[in-house]
Amino acid sequence: MPSKLMNCRFPRRNATVRLFCFPWAGGGSNFNANWGSSINENIEVVAILLPGRESRFTEPPIRTMSEVVDVITKAIVSQYSAKPFAFFGHSMGALLSFEIAKVLKEKHNMQPVKMYVSGMSGPREDKDKDTSKTQKRVCEATDKEFIEFLRGMGGTPDEILNNEEIMEVFLPVLRADYGMVDDHKFELPPSPTPMLTCPVDVFGGKQDSDRDYEAWRRITSGKVNVTMRDGGHFYLKEKKNTEFFYNLINGDF
Repeated sequence: MPSKLMNCRFPRRNATVRLFCFPWAGGGSNFNANWGSSINENIEVVAILLPGRESRFTEPPIRTMSEVVDVITKAIVSQYSAKPFAFFGHSMGALLSFEIAKVLKEKHNMQPVKMYVSGMSGPREDKDKDTSKTQKRVCEATDKEFIEFLRGMGGTPDEILNNEEIMEVFLPVLRADYGMVDDHKFELPPSPTPMLTCPVDVFGGKQDSDRDYEAWRRITSGKVNVTMRDGGHFYLKEKKNTEFFYNLINGDF
C-alpha cells in the first residue's frame, strides 16, 4: 500500500521478510531505499521518510520521539504486519527502531525477527549520555556553529554545507531531530525481563566518538553481537561497509 512515510523503491510482492530502515538525524530515505537493488529477492526494503526532507520537504518536522514512534507504529500495524520484519537504524534511527520495537511488543505482541542498530549507544537510564551534552550544545548553537559541527561529523558534502539556501531549509529539520534525541528518556521496566527477545546486531565506526554499544545487551534476551568497522560516524556510507551490510543481511535472510 503506497505511503509517503514508507519509501519502497524495489517492491517485492513475494518477499518473505521486510527490512524497515530508520534515518539518522536530518537523514532522508534514499540511502537505505537504494539498498533494495543489492539485497536479495527474499527481502523487501522499506525506508522511513519523515516530514521535512526529500519529497516531504515542505512539511514541518516532527519534534517529539513519541509522535514519530506513534506514526510509524500505526503504519506498520495497519499496513505492513502480514509478513515478518527486521529493523535497521543508524544513529537517531537506532533509537527510533528500539522505541518502535518496544511499543510493538508491549501493545501488539509483535517484534522484529532481528534488529541491526548502528552508531548509537544503547538506551540507558542515566542522563549523562555520551551524546546529550554535544546535542544540547548544537541545538542551542548559532547556524554557523551548527554547520561546523556537521562538517566535523562527516557524512554531509561541503557543497551542501556551504550552500546558504539549502542550509536554511535543512537546519530546522536537523535541530528538531537532534532535540528529539536529546530529549529521549529511557526507563528500565520494573520487571527484570528484557523488553525484547529478538537478536540484535550492533555496529559502530572505530574512529567515531566513544559510545556505549554494550548497553544494547539489556534490551533483549536474544543474542547480541557488537562489531566495529573502520570509519567515523558515517562509516556505513563507505563502499566497503555498505557492501558488508549487504552481505550480512543477505546471509541472515
